[in-house]
Amino acid sequence: MDINSGEEKFDEGRSRICSLPDPIIHYILSFLPTKEAAKTSVLSKRWQFLWMFVTNLEFNEDIWKEHDVKEEETRRNFMSFVERVLFLSDPPNISKFKLSCKVLSDQSRISTWVDAAVKRKVERLILYFPFEDFEPPSLPHCLFTCESLKELYLNFCYDLNLPSYICLPHLKILSLSNIDFLDDHSAQLLFASCPNLVKLTLETCDWRYVKGVHISAPLLEDIDIFEESGPISQSCCRFMISGMKLKFFRYQGNFENDYCVFDAPSLEEAQMLQFHSDDIVDNLEMMQIAAYRCYKLFKGLANVKSLEVTNGSLELLANAEELVSRPLSFPNLKHLAIDEDEYAVDFACIGLLKILQNSPCLESIDFKKGVDLSTYDENNDWTLDPVPPCFLTHLKTVRIRLFSATDEELHVVKTLLRTARVMGELRFSSKLSIETQNVLLTLREESACSITFY
Repeated sequence: MDINSGEEKFDEGRSRICSLPDPIIHYILSFLPTKEAAKTSVLSKRWQFLWMFVTNLEFNEDIWKEHDVKEEETRRNFMSFVERVLFLSDPPNISKFKLSCKVLSDQSRISTWVDAAVKRKVERLILYFPFEDFEPPSLPHCLFTCESLKELYLNFCYDLNLPSYICLPHLKILSLSNIDFLDDHSAQLLFASCPNLVKLTLETCDWRYVKGVHISAPLLEDIDIFEESGPISQSCCRFMISGMKLKFFRYQGNFENDYCVFDAPSLEEAQMLQFHSDDIVDNLEMMQIAAYRCYKLFKGLANVKSLEVTNGSLELLANAEELVSRPLSFPNLKHLAIDEDEYAVDFACIGLLKILQNSPCLESIDFKKGVDLSTYDENNDWTLDPVPPCFLTHLKTVRIRLFSATDEELHVVKTLLRTARVMGELRFSSKLSIETQNVLLTLREESACSITFY
């Protein structure tokens, strides 16, 4: 390659960038961490101040770490840089303010930064403070009355000290991670002060001091809850969740707390992910409590159209005494997926069979980790009895992603082909051996269903 030709192309590309209007360059720089955007000031006199008009400010203390610089000096450089930027930058409004740093003994300085972002009408605020054995962050009260704020992400392992008055009229997205809530009143006040909330995420928050919370907003569409495995007891936080426009609900945990969903007629997708826990299996009292909470949450998802569950949640459901006298009903369910970390789902699991029996419009089932049959006996031709109504009228597609052609698995396939009268396609992985594929194709001879390998 001609070196001169390469240099000419580089100069041509540089001149094209430099000829762009200032707003376009501001937009391009907004995708960079603020530290990197500031470095462009050395390119030319024109570029010297362009970065100061960027409306996205992102400060991450971790990217300041250098091997040959002491930690104390790195900290001073980072703190000074943030304050220089907030003093020098000129945008009247801030679109995004992202701050990731340790608090240490700089509580008041960090609070001042957040205050500065609020005064510049920040729309998206992201705060991450890793746990350190120093003062917790102190968020300015003006943050909780910020009218411009549309998205708020808080991630820190400290108490969330809230003011007595909260009003976030335009907040649409609220994400809280590792937050410690101090009492019922402040927690309820926060959720009740976001009338236009659309999406809520609660990840590994500590609710030990909260007895109950009601989460309801007229525009709420999406809720995502993740709990770390913890002790299960009768003493817990009870959540009442409602939303006429709620479309997506995801829960992952071991039912350390109690969740009840109601008045959710628009629910489209839900996930109930409870993975196997020896602590629950080995403790009858914990099992009964978790099973009841699992059943109650399933009951609140009755209107869902697409549902993903795990072996763990199905096993808990099978242990719920309420399931006998008050069976679940999923009149709108069309798609069911069963996922798991390691194990294939037991096709004879009572929890699974109850869902199948009470989902009359189910059209597809996806066994993401394969399927097994605990009741298999080579001398006993096990079958579904009674056959779920959806097998006779609606079930069109079954997908088995992992398959080893064991006797148990083959028996499940035979049962599906025999009982699912309107099933048009039974799908397996194309990675199966030719021998296994041929075995499956021979089973199809007695059915009009197609067996395909994707």
